[in-house]
Amino acid sequence: KGLERPFEILVSRQRDDEPRHRSLRAAMEWSYRLLSPDLQRVFCRLSVFRGGWDAEAAAAVCDDQQILERLEDLTSWSLVRTDETARGMRFGMLETVREYGVERLAELAKEKDARNSHLDYFLAFAEEAEPKLRGPDQLEWIQRLESDHGNLRAALDWSISEGKSGIALRLCGALQWFWCTRTHLSEGWDWSTRVLALAGSELRTRERAKALCGAAELAWMRGDTASRRAYHEASLSIRREMGDRRGIAESLNYLGGLATFQHDYASARALSEEGLALYRDFDDRWGIAWSLCSLGWVAHFLEYDLVSARASFEESLAIMREIGDGTEIAWTAGCLANVLFALGDSASAHTLLDESLALYRETGDRFFLSLSLWSEGTAAYGEGDYERARAAHEECLAIKREIGDRLGIANALDELGAVASAQGDFE
Repeated sequence: KGLERPFEILVSRQRDDEPRHRSLRAAMEWSYRLLSPDLQRVFCRLSVFRGGWDAEAAAAVCDDQQILERLEDLTSWSLVRTDETARGMRFGMLETVREYGVERLAELAKEKDARNSHLDYFLAFAEEAEPKLRGPDQLEWIQRLESDHGNLRAALDWSISEGKSGIALRLCGALQWFWCTRTHLSEGWDWSTRVLALAGSELRTRERAKALCGAAELAWMRGDTASRRAYHEASLSIRREMGDRRGIAESLNYLGGLATFQHDYASARALSEEGLALYRDFDDRWGIAWSLCSLGWVAHFLEYDLVSARASFEESLAIMREIGDGTEIAWTAGCLANVLFALGDSASAHTLLDESLALYRETGDRFFLSLSLWSEGTAAYGEGDYERARAAHEECLAIKREIGDRLGIANALDELGAVASAQGDFE
């Protein structure tokens, strides 16, 4: 309780202390009064950041062309801290210092203005980052988003509290792939459901359709298949109504993947082929590769046509390598590896599976790493290498428990049971 009121409890009982040394608040007020008006203004506006910032963000939020000089001055007063990173200098404040700044900002009646500037900046940042999460710069942008995750949370929270439904939907939609890739599944789901329930968010817009689509995938990764279908169908309905052909293609592919998962292979083929035709119409290479991957799964499981499945996966993988999307290279390589195992080409399959695992570990994609580990364990089991199978499935199980994927937990336990049985450990 007391730690929630640092300015009240951090008080000296020594009567001979100077006034400014008798409490944290007195020390902060003494330091603040010594700042010039410009420094006071910048200090207060910087308090809206959560988890640090860089000079570019500070310049935008503080609207100050001399921001580097201001930051240097505030650092010399020990009000701002610095941290040298691989991407350059980042700045931050101790939480108690930041809270004092927020109080002062409210007194100046400038908090709303500063938070709106902060929201505008991080909305633009998230929308700039989104397409770069699917390409050669993927890892860099994942790390950049992770570094500013506190600010993105603050921006979302402000957009919701102010009822800015359109901006909240845009920000939520831009962050969906980041949440999925970094396995922030429960958090992403919570933000998505809050934003979709916000007054004004019920309007049938592109932004709502995109947020529904992202929420559907977060639901799937959390093991909620019913919500996945409902959200994708709602998204597709809006996109067809608006004539958003690129969005329609995306929703069709996702629904095709869901149909495959639920063993409705006829629907899966029809949905994926319709999506592929649309992607070919506007020559969307990433979408074409994705649709081919979906059709590869249909060929594999529906017709057990391994030759066609291999051809689809190989074409998809070639396009993803051309694009340089590490996450999708990892996924498609894993898909192709499963077909090659079935065809008896274990050497090539292991090479692809090792690549898939390495890429997922590099990007930090825990959910899809668990899927590759499942494939690794299943392949090892088929080859009679039970120790390797056990290790892969145990790591897979640990990740599934970590992210709360209940269906994944059940599957991993089932596989570990099979391994134990094969080893004679019936208990």
